Amino acid sequence: MAFGDVERSAAAPASNAKGIGGDSSTIWLADYITDNIYELSTTDFSTDRSVSSPTNKPTGIGGDSSTIWHCEINQKRIYELSTTDLSVDRFASSPSTNPQGVGGDSSTIWHCDWSSKLIYELSTTDFSVDRSDSGPANSVLGIGGNSSTIWHCDDGTDLIYELSTTDFSVDRSASSPDLAPEGVGGDSSTIWHSDINSDLIYELGAASVVAPTVTTQAVDNIDTTTATGHGNITDTGGENCTKRGVCWNTDGNPTVADSISEETGSFGTGAFSRAMTGLTPGQHYYVKAYAYNSSGYGYGSQVEFATIAEKTSSDTGSGIDSKTSLLTTTTKTSSDAGSGSEGAPVPTATLAGSESGQGLGAISSQLAVITAVETGTSIELEALLKDLFASEAGRGADSFAAKIETPTRGGGMKLWT
Repeated sequence: MAFGDVERSAAAPASNAKGIGGDSSTIWLADYITDNIYELSTTDFSTDRSVSSPTNKPTGIGGDSSTIWHCEINQKRIYELSTTDLSVDRFASSPSTNPQGVGGDSSTIWHCDWSSKLIYELSTTDFSVDRSDSGPANSVLGIGGNSSTIWHCDDGTDLIYELSTTDFSVDRSASSPDLAPEGVGGDSSTIWHSDINSDLIYELGAASVVAPTVTTQAVDNIDTTTATGHGNITDTGGENCTKRGVCWNTDGNPTVADSISEETGSFGTGAFSRAMTGLTPGQHYYVKAYAYNSSGYGYGSQVEFATIAEKTSSDTGSGIDSKTSLLTTTTKTSSDAGSGSEGAPVPTATLAGSESGQGLGAISSQLAVITAVETGTSIELEALLKDLFASEAGRGADSFAAKIETPTRGGGMKLWT
């Protein structure tokens, strides 16, 4: 549940609930129309008890289970009320002319005034001003919290704020659930809120925002220079994430300072995928999914993958790396009988050792080279070709020899393929 989200709501006991406060176990409420002070049930917001305010026009109320602070604009006073019977224990003048909100706990009083537009810390001893500063907007109406937390609401911006207890600056804000936020209070883990437009009492989410929780899934669709990374936001950390993506590097433990593929928006929990591009073929990569909210980045665990290596020119998958690898030539000397031209070199050929049953068509394309050089006896060439194909697996020397015809001496050779 994110800060300011409505956890539950119910009708207020009257029609102008201007002030609300308390702690996780107590709700105090002041109504401007009935001039009543209420204690409400934290279970269903029903009325446990009520009494008249010490004067008319009550505006603000707060405190904790052992203390009640109260303010009103008729006599412009701050009160401490008894938690036993809601009677007045003591009072003092407000520091300004339009006191609207008051809250805190037994050791702290937070107060706001609509006329001065100021936030105050008051002394619990005599209600004097310990310090003050401007509110975040111009319609300061409700305030509450405890010694370590300040909740505030503004009727002009329609926002709920958490203010710094150090300087009253805004730590975070969220939209009010309706259009006339008047009262807010609670403690560091609880926010009670009232709105006079809806006449509802709310419990709002008070959780502090932490970095999101993310998991990383295996990379898929892997190619030479691209792949797809996957992640899952399992917990937003208290507010929707504004960024999500995957990051990668070649050294390990990648962050957003490395290569990223990212999208921006408003993201709740759920799975997502991102295309990874510009990768290097045959490279090992380390990948993490991540998401970001106002508290920072959350990363998933690291996964690894390697891109596919590029094919080289010698790896065509055809069984023949190149035409020149198919045949090698040697030279016949003048002592070879029937050379046709004494002393002239005659080329022979051997089948490449890697060829297995696939070379016949490719070798046939080389016969023109052999016959162009051979000027002698075709009978000798026939024997040469039989030797050449004797190692050709799967097709057989006899099968190929049957396709060779020797017409006449010196007349060359014919081949039927």
